[in-house]
Amino acid sequence: MGPSNADIDAARQNAITVEQYFDSMSKLYRWKFLERSEAYQLNMEAIERLKELSGEYFVLAFSAQWCEECSKCIPVLGLVSDTTGLEVGVLGKIKTDPLSRTSRWRVPPSPPEVLTFGVEKLPWIVLYDGQGKEAGKIIEGPEHTDSIEEELLFLVGER
Repeated sequence: MGPSNADIDAARQNAITVEQYFDSMSKLYRWKFLERSEAYQLNMEAIERLKELSGEYFVLAFSAQWCEECSKCIPVLGLVSDTTGLEVGVLGKIKTDPLSRTSRWRVPPSPPEVLTFGVEKLPWIVLYDGQGKEAGKIIEGPEHTDSIEEELLFLVGER
């Protein structure tokens, strides 16, 4: 069973913007995220279609600054949000717990939502409709398309 609407609302309240997430990172990792953000070319056809849907959906993304795939996906979510108005909230500062036999993540400092949402891999990106119903997930990167923006469209059935 997935998270309740109350869990989703609480996570949405606790999440920060992509820009705030970048600002909270150590310099050791921030450059990689910023470099991707500056170099990435959005698929403008997908962006135009996402603009029409932006008020109907929101994204919760789980990320860690040390995660290679996160450094590829989270900057693109930031660009998508900036360009379309799609709400993107990031729950970051996730740390593994290599000494635990029962939990993959150390809570704290990882946000407790990693447990509530059953996060197994990073990035863990969940797209919700306005009622808090899950429209789909992107785990570690796009699975059905070539880009995050196209994958978001895929998840809402807008291929």
